[in-house]
Amino acid sequence: MSLPQARAATLANFLMRRGHYHQAQRIVVPTAQTQAAAPMMAAARCYAALGDWAAGETWIRRDTQHYPSYNGCLWYFWCAMEQHGNIAAARAFAVRSLPHLNVRELMTGAAFDALTGHPHRAIQVYLACVRFGAPDPQLDLLQAAMLADSLHDSALRDSLIARAATWHMAPLAAYTQLAELFQKALKLHQPLDLKAVDQLENRHDRIWHPVLLFTVGEFLKLNGDRKDAIRYFQLAAGHYSFYGASHVEAVIALHRMGIPVNPNATLPGSKAGPTHRP
Repeated sequence: MSLPQARAATLANFLMRRGHYHQAQRIVVPTAQTQAAAPMMAAARCYAALGDWAAGETWIRRDTQHYPSYNGCLWYFWCAMEQHGNIAAARAFAVRSLPHLNVRELMTGAAFDALTGHPHRAIQVYLACVRFGAPDPQLDLLQAAMLADSLHDSALRDSLIARAATWHMAPLAAYTQLAELFQKALKLHQPLDLKAVDQLENRHDRIWHPVLLFTVGEFLKLNGDRKDAIRYFQLAAGHYSFYGASHVEAVIALHRMGIPVNPNATLPGSKAGPTHRP
């Protein structure tokens, strides 16, 4: 992507985080015409926020079809989050794209499998992420563990959490500590220590990691704490990493729990900053 395109997408996202969607639209749509990925994604979000579902879907479909090895699931994610568009066609395109996903996008494929009713396959993809050197292997292991729990396979769940809890490579100590907190709650049959969870950080300018937020929400939901699960899902849904897999999963989790959510709104107090995965 050329610098003007990158600047346009960055500025548009900045404006959208502050609710200035018309301004963002005027800035980003001309550069989206170049078929650069980030401006097309930003344009799709602009139009969705403005209620122009046809234009929003057009841009996200173009992005997906132009970059299938990276964004093959994005059209489906957009439809599922916005609850608009041709979700059947989007899902079919994503299924065709899965075998061709770039290795760095395997986690996105795992999220797609989990969302579309293939938890066993999603577990295997998360484990492949770990084998291929994912940047945050504990979180991949914990997401696989939550899927195992949803399948009532407590033995697999516990073994995956144990792997994550023994991963002590810096700078990922917070994620190892999260696994230890999961272990403690399960072993003692006690509620998750949310005070301890809230003291964790991902060491990137003290920005909450959206995958961490979503994973905590899943643990709470699976262990009967609906109220706190909703809180963590809402935090992940309001994260700046828009259309990242965990952002999408959190929005869809709220939809499925019957909780109204605007996927185009950033929660008050949420922070923007660097991150290295969706």
